[in-house]
Amino acid sequence: MKKSIVFLALISVLATSFLLFKQTTIVRATGTVIRYVGDVEGVGLTVINGPPNSTGYYNITESNPGLIVYSLTQDGTYSNFLILPFTLDANGNSSTLHYYDKAVAPGQTTQTNCSPQVGCAFNSATDFVVYIPATAVARTQYFKS
Repeated sequence: MKKSIVFLALISVLATSFLLFKQTTIVRATGTVIRYVGDVEGVGLTVINGPPNSTGYYNITESNPGLIVYSLTQDGTYSNFLILPFTLDANGNSSTLHYYDKAVAPGQTTQTNCSPQVGCAFNSATDFVVYIPATAVARTQYFKS
């Protein structure tokens, strides 16, 4: 019995330490996404039950431009907004639409993904909080002194 309790305690400590060392995107209960300056994340959207055999686009924008930037490719040119085109099949569905976003400055912003043809995406509006990673904060404080 004592060995199993010690084993469970050891497993929980190891699991907790692994989580502390792995930087991940955190979504809080409020729907706010936590990001860190320099993070690049791939995003996928799919249109379902749109107008059959048509084309359209999503306007991807944010309320505080310049905190998160967008591109169609991971190594592409990033900008403060993105027009994401899509083509719908005979059933009104698209293949998965991919784009990338990159956190570039600390602050708070709200991203919207809306289309004049099919309305706003399921995850629109999304609140983001962008932080400076701890190593960058320490480096900045070092250079200030």
